[in-house]
Amino acid sequence: MDYCTKWQLLGFALGYAPILIGFVIAIVVGRLPRRLWLGLIAGLPAGLAFWVVTYPFVLVLWNGIRPAVCNGM
Repeated sequence: MDYCTKWQLLGFALGYAPILIGFVIAIVVGRLPRRLWLGLIAGLPAGLAFWVVTYPFVLVLWNGIRPAVCNGM
């Protein structure tokens, strides 16, 4: 596996990490009240907030750093 492929896989993983972590936050918060609908109402904003905060950093990594590494700058 060459260096560019490793950066592509890292960018792919980082691109989906906020979404998966947001879902985990939603599930954890959703289990706290022990009612499904209250959990979803409480958990989805938490997951969405995490995604909104972290996704710009992922875009910088994916659109800025990866092409610079893969194209040899």
